[in-house]
Amino acid sequence: TFLMTEPNVASSDPTNLQTTLQTQRDGYVLTGKKWWSTGAMDPRCRVGICVAKMDYNSNNKKSSSSLHGKHTIVLVPLPHPNVRMVRPLSVFGYDDAPFGHAEVELNHVPLSKEHLIGGEGSGFQVSQARLGPGRIHHCMRAVGIAQRCYDLMLERSMSRKTFGKYLWQHGSLQKDIADSFADLQSARLLTLHCAHQMDMVGPKQARQHISSIKVAVPNLVMQVIDRAVQAHGGAGVCEDTILASAWANMRTLRIADGPDEVHRRSVALLEIKRLYRQRNDGRELPKVHSRL
Repeated sequence: TFLMTEPNVASSDPTNLQTTLQTQRDGYVLTGKKWWSTGAMDPRCRVGICVAKMDYNSNNKKSSSSLHGKHTIVLVPLPHPNVRMVRPLSVFGYDDAPFGHAEVELNHVPLSKEHLIGGEGSGFQVSQARLGPGRIHHCMRAVGIAQRCYDLMLERSMSRKTFGKYLWQHGSLQKDIADSFADLQSARLLTLHCAHQMDMVGPKQARQHISSIKVAVPNLVMQVIDRAVQAHGGAGVCEDTILASAWANMRTLRIADGPDEVHRRSVALLEIKRLYRQRNDGRELPKVHSRL
């Protein structure tokens, strides 16, 4: 399970994280609270990957001046007597316990240097390397969900009648089918192009493409799902089809792995930096004007 998001701060800004990794003579002590830790309560879960901030104040070590220089990723063996599973979390009322998401308390968990991934202060770089490909996987699954919902809408339109006509014969549903086809193909091609860019230049150079699809694809897919829900009427908002759970899943994705607002900001700043380099013989935009 990945332990990053915290309940008491806006975790979309990782500099806000409060979970600390305190240095000790013979290792480290991890303390904090996390939530939306997927799979943490699954009885098969044997390790947590936790993002924490180094606490250097306890032994007078010099703190890093970088906003992200304190972040460190550690492996937490599970189950552990100092790790408490507080509760399972539901998503729009959907309860996947014990296999879904959990709130987790880390109560002075003792760790050694062998539990660090990449060393002290490398957590931000490690997290971004993991989250980039992960966001493409989210979008790939979203396209698959959209295709299923689109197919259900087509089937519904050919099997139900209103006012003496099949649903597909009404102009309003013809528009919904056409718009959904375009949205689905747009989402699929945006994801494919982003994956191609990652193959060609790597995750770091493809950051604007990754952030772009993380915003565009869930929003495109939500429109497809919403039209399918509308075509199904009451059946679209109950458990008789996948539509209600698909909508809840996709609405959640607009927050998971970074909210839309953060990714839009990233795309805008990366594009401004690119234009600045073009206009200034390759020089970088001064940091006083931006912070990524």
